[in-house]
Amino acid sequence: VDKTPITTTTRNALITNQLSPCDTYPHRLKVSIVGTGNIGMACAIAILMQ
Repeated sequence: VDKTPITTTTRNALITNQLSPCDTYPHRLKVSIVGTGNIGMACAIAILMQ
């Protein structure tokens, strides 16, 4: 039985690190989101969900 906790909030889902960054992305990638309005948050979530 898998005893991994279930992520229930969007905040936890976005913060949870499931893969090692060095193994997944050998080249460092920086993304800056300017603005924290609805458009900025939508862009940030879209990038994180890729």
